[in-house]
Amino acid sequence: VDEMMERLREGDREKRDEGELVTREDGTQVVRVKKRKRRSQQKKIEEAKKRRRLSLVRTVAIVTIPLVLGLAALLLLARYHSSSFQDGITSEIWNKTRGHAKFTRLSPLGTRVKSNSLTLNWPDGEKLDSLRATGIRGDLDLLPFVQGKLRGSELKAETGHLVFSLRDDRKVSAPKAEALDTPGFKRYSSNDFSFYFGKKNSAFRLEGANTRFIPNLNSRQLLLEGGTLFAGAWGEVDFQRGTLEFSGNTMKVASLRFEEKNRHVILEGSLNLKDSLHSLSMEVVNGNVQGIAGFGLENLLQIDLTGSTGTLVFRPWNLDTHEVTLTAASEYLTLKNFAFLEVLEEVYGEPRFNEFEFEVEQGFEISRGSKSSELRNIELREEGVLALRGSISSENGSLGGKLQIGLPSFRKFAFSHYNETFFKGREADDGFYWFDVSLSGTAENPKDDFWNYFQTGSAPTGSDSSDLFDDLTR
Repeated sequence: VDEMMERLREGDREKRDEGELVTREDGTQVVRVKKRKRRSQQKKIEEAKKRRRLSLVRTVAIVTIPLVLGLAALLLLARYHSSSFQDGITSEIWNKTRGHAKFTRLSPLGTRVKSNSLTLNWPDGEKLDSLRATGIRGDLDLLPFVQGKLRGSELKAETGHLVFSLRDDRKVSAPKAEALDTPGFKRYSSNDFSFYFGKKNSAFRLEGANTRFIPNLNSRQLLLEGGTLFAGAWGEVDFQRGTLEFSGNTMKVASLRFEEKNRHVILEGSLNLKDSLHSLSMEVVNGNVQGIAGFGLENLLQIDLTGSTGTLVFRPWNLDTHEVTLTAASEYLTLKNFAFLEVLEEVYGEPRFNEFEFEVEQGFEISRGSKSSELRNIELREEGVLALRGSISSENGSLGGKLQIGLPSFRKFAFSHYNETFFKGREADDGFYWFDVSLSGTAENPKDDFWNYFQTGSAPTGSDSSDLFDDLTR
């Protein structure tokens, strides 16, 4: 009992030590105890263990993640540089272009891809023959690269060329590897690209053009700018710009613009690539006889052909089929250097016949091929002075054509003797007497037989016919 009482007393003392005795309003007494902080070490121990675990995880991650990423990168690069990957790319290109591709040192790496060269060859039956590009560089999207696919915004080549041909001895077969599903690039470009027809360095070709090819879901677009068009007998033409759109077997020529000093023309139209003979509409923005007709006819005619329209018919790989037919649109045309003009200048005694200007009332045709050029359906007249109808041509350096020269009966010759005899026995048609004339010689030295009509006439009294002939034709 004593021990129990002692423990109770010690408990009362501890309570008094730990708290404060207070009296409530109702007279009862209570001890107000102070709050004590928990002295347990359990929380600190758990936090220490947690810190040790996190430190261990970080250490393992720092060591493991780079190793895993490095290993993954090595495996990915090994895959991209493996022969199976390149074979898969070759098969995918075949599925998209029907051409057999061959790369030299294809090297995809992260956000970049490069290759020393690319060669594409098409099998028999295709209009495309071969393509070669060098110095290939491109930007890749990183996420598709990590996923094992090549996709980017643009693939560029320093130089390249494409050959169109119809030959049937190519011996090109489809690749056997399984194709890889890769998106490719949004556009393909080169600042120095050439197009050949039939074979490389063909007579008809476009060289050094800035080229961009943009494949879309429903069509493919080819944008061209700059370069030089070599068109055989047509010579060299500066190419300005053009837009071609491909859909199935149809090529739409939205615009092909060629511009130089003597000719500025625009070609438009649609071509069926299965056909061998093509046709495009042609508009002359600015041009003259030298640029449009050529073959030396500028030595005989002077005319502004601005606004003339027509058609270009051609087989790209056969220059002999190239023919432009235009309807001349001009207000005035000047004839010069013809032999019959010299005769008229002599017999009328008027210098204006040396270079005679007509006002054009009815358009005539200009037809130019690879070896010749011709003006057809010419109908020119200066009332009461001179009329002309027929054709003028120049082929392989030789001048040709048939003309009818119309002279009014009431206009007096300088040699009065001919005023009575020259038109005798002839009947006027539409106010003119007509004389058939054949052209010969060259465009630089034109000749004709108009003088024969004066040679067969009687010479004036007291004169020698040979002297008159010399006067009229000198």
